[in-house]
Amino acid sequence: MSGLVIAHIALGGCLVPEPVPYGATENTGGHIAYLLGAAAAQARRPDVARVDILTRRFAASDLPADLAAECERP
Repeated sequence: MSGLVIAHIALGGCLVPEPVPYGATENTGGHIAYLLGAAAAQARRPDVARVDILTRRFAASDLPADLAAECERP
């Protein structure tokens, strides 16, 4: 692999591949939208090989089960 590998660490908000459930938790909103937009723009750059987003799992009975996945790839 040639090119930059960029890693974002996002501990707030439910971060899943689109469609993002904005409002699923109290902190899933503007920051998540900004992060996804920035990562998508970086991924389109010819000098970037990969963009990773590292986050936490949300395993709660009042949230959809797909938010508890250990690893997701869009």
